Formats: sequence, structure tokens, C-alpha cells
Amino acid sequence: MRRTAINHGFGRFTASLGAICTICGLVCFSFSLAFAQDANELTPAAEQAIAKALDWLARQQRPDGSLDDSTADTAAAGLAYMVVGEIPGRGKYARQTSRILQYLLSHVEENGLIIGRNRRSPMYHHGLATLYLTQVWGLTGYESVRDKLKKATDLIITTQSSKGGWRYFPGRDEQDISVTVMQVVALRAARNCGIEVPEKTIDRAIEYVRSLAHRDGGFGYQSNNDRGVARTGAGMFSLQVCGQYDDPRIAQGLQYLEKNGMFDRQWEHYGLYYISASLYQIGGAAWAKNYPVIRDRLIKTQDRDGKWGNESYKTSMVVLTLAIPYHFLPIYQR
Repeated sequence: MRRTAINHGFGRFTASLGAICTICGLVCFSFSLAFAQDANELTPAAEQAIAKALDWLARQQRPDGSLDDSTADTAAAGLAYMVVGEIPGRGKYARQTSRILQYLLSHVEENGLIIGRNRRSPMYHHGLATLYLTQVWGLTGYESVRDKLKKATDLIITTQSSKGGWRYFPGRDEQDISVTVMQVVALRAARNCGIEVPEKTIDRAIEYVRSLAHRDGGFGYQSNNDRGVARTGAGMFSLQVCGQYDDPRIAQGLQYLEKNGMFDRQWEHYGLYYISASLYQIGGAAWAKNYPVIRDRLIKTQDRDGKWGNESYKTSMVVLTLAIPYHFLPIYQR
């Protein structure tokens, strides 16, 4: 079979011509089928809100390709573009998405840490940026991505705490749910891309997340005594991406959310991102009942210029939440 090489500016992607056609056909077919099934969930108002948000994000990008000089904010924006099919170097936002990828690749340090000038909470930045690279690698096959993705993934593996979690600084034996969920999502996505992730790493993460679950269904931040709505969504989604779809703690977490509400007063946009992703994995009545409520609230709270909360990070998280029915990014598919 004849082979072809494609260069999109990020390294050559070599594959058989037949394979390229097959992959493209399957992606388009799967995307069209899924979109047709869930088209009623993406109302015209939701699509308009997403479009306005992406335009606003494009206006916030700095000359170096970053948003807010942060690898986390930049990666979140990159994911927001990709969740609607805007792959780096292609589409309406080709210039913006190319610069996002270039910025993040240029900020992978020798030890694998992906961090920019904003070095606050580095493992939080790192987890989100690693997730972004997994999705780019999975959707494009750019050769320049894989080696740096491997280094970033290895850093997550080697910095896991003795209890199985992660916290803000690599190498410290600490852990919390907000940083842990970022790492386990990135690890699951890396494994899906063919990057080796030891089973014991996942098993220890599962054990840690389970330790945060309270008998009332809520998940805590560093123990099961400091429970919250956003933390519960993060705990549920952590277990799901680790393959524990039938863990009873997920059903109990849903009951907790339905009792206490889906909207965290302090961490609403962050929380809705994980809650919606978890609801989608549960599917059925849980998704059908709650997603429209979340969707409509987010649409109503968008600023006229397209942002949420005057932050690129919050705006990107809302786009990721609203756009789940697009089914485009592999990590958010059932």
C-alpha cells in the first residue's frame, strides 16, 4: 500500500493513504451519527454561546500563543477549540490553535513538566496541558507531540504520592481531589493514545479517590469530611476515567448532587465541567434530566462579549461543558 507523509508544521505525520482515508471516514461517520442522536441537546442558543466564547478566546490570545501566560489556561482554550472540531492548524481558528500548540510544546521542561511563567500550582497546569497533548496526538499524529507527551506522562507517574494522589507541587508527598482528577484524566487519555501507564498507578489512584467518598455520597477535598458539589463531580469522573463505571460510589455521588444541587457556589464552572462529564458517562435519565438545566443556566450567565467570569479559564471550561454532545474529543466519549 502506498504511503504518504503530511506536514502541518508540527512534524511529519506518516501513514498509509488508505489508513488516512479510513480514519477520516470513521471519524466523520461517528461524529455525524453522534451529533444526529444528540442534536436536540445542542440548542441554537448553546451553539451561539459556544461560537461567541471561541471568538472571545481568540481575542485574548497573546503574541506568544498563550492565554493569561498560563499553560493551564492555554491548554483549556486549546481543548475548547478541539471539542468543536478545531484541530491545530486547521479550520476557522487555525492560526490560534497552531499558536496554542506551539506555545505548549515550547514549555515542556527537561523533566517533562509543562509550565509557563505562571508557576503557581504547577501540577494543575501540567495535568491539563498533558491532557491537551493527548488529544492533539490522538487526533493528528503530529510527531513533535509524542515524545513530549511521553515525558509529561512519565512525570505524572513518578510524582504520585504515597496515598495514590497528587497535589500542586511535584515531588511533595501530598494529595487532593482537584489536582488528582487532572492527572488521572490525563493518564487515561495517554493510555488511550498508546502511552504506557502502569496498572499500579491507576489502582493506587482509584484507592485514593475512593478514600474521599463519604457515606452520604459526597467526595471531599483531602478527606471525606470536607465534601462539596464540585469535589463530588471530580471524584465521580475520576473513578469513571479509571474504568470504575459500576462503582457504587458514582451512583451515591449522583444522589448527593441531586440532593445538594449541581451548582457549587465557589467553584461553579470548574465543578460543572466534571459533573457534566460524569453525567454523560452515566447517561440515561441522569444525563437527560440534568444536562439541559446546566446548559440553560450557563447560556443565561454568559456576558455579552462571549466570556464567563472575565476569565479565559472559566470560559474554556464552560465551552467544554456545553459542547459535550458534540462527542468530538476522545476523552469525553462514552
